[in-house]
Amino acid sequence: MSPSGFVVRALLLVMTTMSSLLVFGQDDRMTEDDIQIEDRFVQANLLAANGKRKEAILLLDTLRREMPQPNSAVYLALAKLYYAQKDLNGCESNLLQAMKTDVSNVWVLDFGHDYYRETGRFDEAIATIDKIIALEPHKSVWYDKK
Repeated sequence: MSPSGFVVRALLLVMTTMSSLLVFGQDDRMTEDDIQIEDRFVQANLLAANGKRKEAILLLDTLRREMPQPNSAVYLALAKLYYAQKDLNGCESNLLQAMKTDVSNVWVLDFGHDYYRETGRFDEAIATIDKIIALEPHKSVWYDKK
């Protein structure tokens, strides 16, 4: 390879590296508010794991109201806690909100499928598992569930 060819390849490598740094080098650091939200979410999950569901629901509900844009994880956690307390209205309203917030979240859809199946709403369970299969057609576990 000639010296000029080496220089050209080196320049191309540097330019490629710099352009990838511009794309991937965005600032993804968490703010103090983000850390506090995450800490409270973890605290609510610890309360739920210790059998303190009512306290966990109160904390998650407060967190949901205070977040600028609640994500599906908060709604899903609330839906699961309400379901464990046999509050189907609370479970379903949070489940539907989680599905609306993140339409391609397989964890939310999987819980929705289980919820619909266990409450005897088989048509909705099949429709939900079909959404999961459309998202992950290569996983046989979803076909087995159907």
